[in-house]
Amino acid sequence: MERRKECSQTLASSTWQASNVRLVADRRRDAGRVEPDDAGDTLPVTGRHAVLLFMKSFTWASPTFGGGFQASASATIPIASNNLSTEVMGNVSGGTGLGDSYFIRFSSGASDNVRSGYWTHALSSGQTFYPMKSRRLILSAFEMYESHTAQAGTDIHPGQTLDLDYSIMGVPVDVEKARWQLGIAGYEQWQTTGTFGPAVSSDAFATRYRVNAIGAATSLTLPKQSVTLGFRYFDEFANRSTFEGYSLQIAASVSF
Repeated sequence: MERRKECSQTLASSTWQASNVRLVADRRRDAGRVEPDDAGDTLPVTGRHAVLLFMKSFTWASPTFGGGFQASASATIPIASNNLSTEVMGNVSGGTGLGDSYFIRFSSGASDNVRSGYWTHALSSGQTFYPMKSRRLILSAFEMYESHTAQAGTDIHPGQTLDLDYSIMGVPVDVEKARWQLGIAGYEQWQTTGTFGPAVSSDAFATRYRVNAIGAATSLTLPKQSVTLGFRYFDEFANRSTFEGYSLQIAASVSF
């Protein structure tokens, strides 16, 4: 879910970025849905899911060519810590380890990590627009379509998803020593196909989750030091068939 930054560069560069992301989901949407316990009785689904990510990324971009095009490559290695608890069962699961690694938006699992047990192939696109000649207003969007393989051990095939991330940023300070951006950012996620497999009911197959979030974003760039610091906060609302919570992101990057 960390797909939120400007999508263009103008010069050849290599960038190292460190991000800390905290995701907390503790409000269940579609609260009327219930699930059976071991005895076959139904119980309300309530709980809390917290994920803390420490992500290290390295990005390379080529010089511009063909009237403004660039080639780029990126690798992300995350360390993840997650905890899932419910009011009924208490602490259900948790762990810390190497998360799934991403190479040019391609997910690769490790043999001993906190992965979900299936491969994800993603097609992504990003755009950045400057409506004003002064470039004091920045409109950015990032889209990604995720296709999942069957989960190892269960043969359950998760539904495909469409993600949209966007931001509207103003630049109140743009001087030689610093560039400060401040604005609104948000994200949307839609499940586009049903989850299916041997143990998936027809009701579960027909379910499609949706996530909506909006929040604030700010960043400070120090050109002489080639350093950028960023902070973003998102609050989810009107989600469907999933938990609802908030996301807090802190990032720092250095270009060389």
